[in-house]
Amino acid sequence: MSGTMNGSPPKLDLQFFPQQMLDLHTEIRKHPPLLKLLHDQDNKDVYIQLMEIATYCEIVVIGTFTHQDILDLAEKCTKKLYAMRSSIIIPYAH
Repeated sequence: MSGTMNGSPPKLDLQFFPQQMLDLHTEIRKHPPLLKLLHDQDNKDVYIQLMEIATYCEIVVIGTFTHQDILDLAEKCTKKLYAMRSSIIIPYAH
């Protein structure tokens, strides 16, 4: 068999993670307590993990979500996590 079906090459359907989820993943890695919380969570379902992240960010989540709602929540969590690790540096005056 040459890898073709009915004389046509097989079609490849590539699906990438949305940028909001990639950004959230990148930001999570900068928060060791959150990483431990997610690691210790028995349920590794992406939605359960996202709810854990939202809880850590003190974002209340209630209701049914569309795909866009999930992406919006991921973006909100990313921004909140970034704000949690950002600090204000005040120059020291001699």
